[in-house]
Amino acid sequence: MWRATRRGGVAIPVALKIPRDPDTAHDEFLKEGQIWAAASGHPNVVPVIDAAVYDDMFVLVSEYVGGGSLRRKVPRPRTDTPASPLLLVEAVPLLDGVLAGLEFLHARGIIHRDVKPENILLQEGVPRLTDFGVSRILTRSTRTRGVSGTILYLPPEAFDGHISARTDVWAAGVRCYELLTGDLPFTGANEYALIKAIHEQPPRPLAPTVPPAFRNLITRALEKDERARCASAADMRRDLAAAWRLQQAPLPEPGPDWYALLPLTAGQARAGGSFSLQVQGQTRVVSLSAGVRHDQKVDFPGLGGPGRHGGPPGVLQVTVQVRPDLPPPPVPEPGPDWHAVLSLTAAQARQGVSFPLQVQGQPRVVSLRPGAIHGARVTLPALGGPGRHGGPPGALHVTLQVQPGRHPPVPWRAVNQAGEKATGDPRFAVQRRDFGS
Repeated sequence: MWRATRRGGVAIPVALKIPRDPDTAHDEFLKEGQIWAAASGHPNVVPVIDAAVYDDMFVLVSEYVGGGSLRRKVPRPRTDTPASPLLLVEAVPLLDGVLAGLEFLHARGIIHRDVKPENILLQEGVPRLTDFGVSRILTRSTRTRGVSGTILYLPPEAFDGHISARTDVWAAGVRCYELLTGDLPFTGANEYALIKAIHEQPPRPLAPTVPPAFRNLITRALEKDERARCASAADMRRDLAAAWRLQQAPLPEPGPDWYALLPLTAGQARAGGSFSLQVQGQTRVVSLSAGVRHDQKVDFPGLGGPGRHGGPPGVLQVTVQVRPDLPPPPVPEPGPDWHAVLSLTAAQARQGVSFPLQVQGQPRVVSLRPGAIHGARVTLPALGGPGRHGGPPGALHVTLQVQPGRHPPVPWRAVNQAGEKATGDPRFAVQRRDFGS
């Protein structure tokens, strides 16, 4: 490749690709120009400008990219000393750009076949695919004669002449491996040993610093069986985006530990069991074994504060506070009966009414029926002394004291000497008695 400027007009730099061998068939060079023209039109693909013959020499003219190749980012690793890997934040945009360019090619049925760092140019940090010398237009079953491309980036089936979009997926997997580790997944002392490793050996172990999601991405891209790989660059690009989102997601954090006191009676501590308590406004149920001691601390994993971003809950630490056994509660006892004397006039006794009185310093109201008699005793439940320990009040016994007074006459009644009402027997005398005097 050469840098050049067109004579006359604006001096815009361009890149010239001229065959190293002057005997190179123009048909092959022309085919590359046609494929390159079909592949142009994407920001991650260097566009071809012209393909023509100048002074009997076939020349491909493309846009000039002055940032160098991706090889500058990760120098070619040596057998004994790998290059310095890139951070994820640097590697992911580069790999995404390469896959975006390959996605554009695959959508047009083009397979690049040689996705090595030297064929990925950088323009202000943006990767751009170039050099379509071994690229092919994909047919239903594309097979080639011989091996074309760089062995380090070829999948096993490519050595049998079979190529597909998965050929570029394998190369992108090697690219990802190299960016994140500074090394290559397959090595060999010579070309034969390298091809044997690609066919028979698993990729070399990834560095511990490579996150699991990216390990899965690389492992799938480097499957020996092409059917197990992503079907195209578009599929691998989606997997890359998912791995990056997972990496950017906040790491799960365990919840905070909570602490609580659990008061127990001596009997509860001896027996053990399940106990409910409130912690941070949340209800927690803890199970204690029999025989816990005063001030004993018991941890309950998973009952503490909730974790963040999917992290596990924290630990609940309970400190047992054992109280001495309390005496049994007293038995409710009914209140004592109170006794009082209520003085009434004869009129009050005849009419009956409610009367207030003071008993043991407490006000009480007594309701009497009409016709109360002197010396009568009235029992009023629940108006006596208050009960103890929740027992019912006692009764109030009221003795009536009716003062003498004039009363209206009452009808004649036939009574016998015992005061019984006459029944018509002539032996009973008829007499008038005034029960009010």
